[in-house]
Amino acid sequence: MRRFLYIVIPLLSFGCTLMSFGQNVWHHYTVGDGLITNEVRQVVELPNGQVLVNCEGAFCMFDGQTFREISCDLSRTYRLEHFGGYAHLWQGDSLLWLRDFYHLYLFDARERAFRYDVEARLTSEQLNQLVAGEGTYESPDDSWQQLADSLGTASKVAHAMTDRQGGRWIGTRGNGLFYVRPPRPQAIYIGHNDSLLHAARYMQDSQGRAWQCTMNGLYCRSESDFLGPESRAIRYGQDNVPGFVHNRIVFITELPDGRLLLCNNGNNLGYFDPEALSFDVLNRKLPQIEANYRWIVGACPLTENDVLVYSQNGAFLLDVKHDSINEFAPASEIARWTEKYNCALRDSKGRLWLGTQNGLFLIHNSQFIIHNCAEVTRMEGLANNCIRSLVEDKEGNIWVGSSSGISRVGAHEPFPILNLGLSDGVPQVSMDERAATLLDDGRLVFVQHTMGLVTIRPEWFVADSTTFPVHLVSFEVNGQPVPSPLREVGRGLFPHSQNYLTFRFSALNYAAPEHTIYRYRLVGLDRDWLYDSSGTGLATASYNALQPGRYVFEAQASVAGGEWGEALSIPFTIRPPWWLTWWMKMIYGLIGLMGLIGLIEFYLKKKRARLEAEAEERVNHLFELREQARKQFVDNVRIDASKIGVNSEEEALVGQLLKAIEQNLDNTEYSVDQLARDVALGRTNLYKRMQTMLGITPNDFIRSVRLKRAAVLLSDTDLSIVEISERVGFTTPRYFSTQFKKMFGITPSEYREPKKETI
Repeated sequence: MRRFLYIVIPLLSFGCTLMSFGQNVWHHYTVGDGLITNEVRQVVELPNGQVLVNCEGAFCMFDGQTFREISCDLSRTYRLEHFGGYAHLWQGDSLLWLRDFYHLYLFDARERAFRYDVEARLTSEQLNQLVAGEGTYESPDDSWQQLADSLGTASKVAHAMTDRQGGRWIGTRGNGLFYVRPPRPQAIYIGHNDSLLHAARYMQDSQGRAWQCTMNGLYCRSESDFLGPESRAIRYGQDNVPGFVHNRIVFITELPDGRLLLCNNGNNLGYFDPEALSFDVLNRKLPQIEANYRWIVGACPLTENDVLVYSQNGAFLLDVKHDSINEFAPASEIARWTEKYNCALRDSKGRLWLGTQNGLFLIHNSQFIIHNCAEVTRMEGLANNCIRSLVEDKEGNIWVGSSSGISRVGAHEPFPILNLGLSDGVPQVSMDERAATLLDDGRLVFVQHTMGLVTIRPEWFVADSTTFPVHLVSFEVNGQPVPSPLREVGRGLFPHSQNYLTFRFSALNYAAPEHTIYRYRLVGLDRDWLYDSSGTGLATASYNALQPGRYVFEAQASVAGGEWGEALSIPFTIRPPWWLTWWMKMIYGLIGLMGLIGLIEFYLKKKRARLEAEAEERVNHLFELREQARKQFVDNVRIDASKIGVNSEEEALVGQLLKAIEQNLDNTEYSVDQLARDVALGRTNLYKRMQTMLGITPNDFIRSVRLKRAAVLLSDTDLSIVEISERVGFTTPRYFSTQFKKMFGITPSEYREPKKETI
């Protein structure tokens, strides 16, 4: 079908193709664009590409978009005695001498500011000739006037210049400044052409049939009858296809197995068989289609079995082998921006491109979608993010029709972007949804929403190998323009009160500002590059309320999707206020340290006091326990180790002592040394332990145990006092009685008396 088109179309397009070359695209600048007056008497290109304009002694400079006044104190300039006319002379690559009818000026191209040390520099013969008014007067020849007349300037040409890109600047007497861009190819706009319109709108299947979806049914044409009358097309609608619920056909797509997937009336999705005149609606098997998706827009086969179906409120994967629905995992990521899908394209490299209402998204490997592990990238730098149509050219570049024209995304990473504008012959209007195609001869066709067409040859817009450095053209601090931005930024130091900064920068690509994309970032604040694809030739970056610290502002430009050019790099520092300076921080630190030390001392003091109180309480409690233990030992005849020791260790020791003494109770020779050995203690250690527990010596303890045992025997037995004396280890009854009376205050006999009375 498309081969046939090129028997008919070439004659129509050939004339338009010729017209696409050599047209003069020009711009008219006046006081409305920043010129001080419309009397433009001198135009000079600076080494960085900026254009300096002399408007009869008042100067301004072009920043890529508008003209900005350059301050010049006429009272400090060199007044000429001879009126020699306009001329200029470069001294080196930075000092520019300018002459008009009345003054000699010295302009520093590096600082972009006027200097006034003129007389001290008038030493060379060339400068003296310039002062004397000698040399060629810079007046344009007749060819410039003819070019100006062809533009309709309606004014006398005062000065003209050709810049480094081949662009021509024409200054006039009273009508401002004209810039004529170098000629370059342009896209072709065609008001209406049925053949191209059908080629862009029809879906051609593997059998050569062309299918057109309309509000009044589905039309099918054979390749041989593509340009035939409407009546020869086969129509399918409610009257001959029982499954159709409406004549509105949204889209039709051929599946890898040859079947046709069709959407009828917004969300009735199914398989269409033109031979059987049947429409097998999937909604009956898959009710979630009708329940979850408002208006199905299109479908894009991904594998033999899986088809991406996208709508105005989401997307899903349709398994056409098992007639089942699976989740489209990237939809959750895309939903951060939008849920409305407009178009989709699976390119020759297996990548999936998704055009939505708010961005162009790329899934690098469409196969991964099936396994829910696809990586989603949102394309940055498009002139408009409402994507209407997608088509791939023969080189693998993706061409994007948007709501504001056409853009190109490069075939390879980092996917450079080219936005086409009016200077490229592309009207800045909305393209129609899913109405773009690649013709057999390599041309691209886009249908506009107004039914006009734009045709493009991709080779006309190859990536520009020329790179442009980015220049700082103006600078604002706290909203106020800085007269000498380079000098101000060159200092690199700003007080904390001057932390609202605006950078305006440009690649000064006058020939194709629409093709220039900028990226910039503030190192120390921005994590990623920010992009400006406005196509105005000037980019602006504003940063508000910057915190004190060191920063580096960086900016680069790319032309026509080419390499990024030399970067603009501006390091600067926002100084902290005095209360945040390093020495104040040291003072704060010292104060804090002293406070911390004070707090620690206070805490330790409180802790010591608490510990001392607790220790005193424990000591007092221990004293009470000691007193109770000693009282128990003194008052009770029967010795209980658990009531003498205040802890388990002392209870065990008392138990060992009592056991050792009991075992040697009748041994009159049993001494303290033997007792210490029996309990595995040294004599001195045993003495200290006894003093601590009962306040007595080991000898006293042995004697007490013997006497308390004698008291028990006196009470519990009928043994004689002599026998008891022997049993408890006393050598004589007399000594026994004496010691017994010392402890109990009565003699052994008197101690036994109460028992006898009881009996």
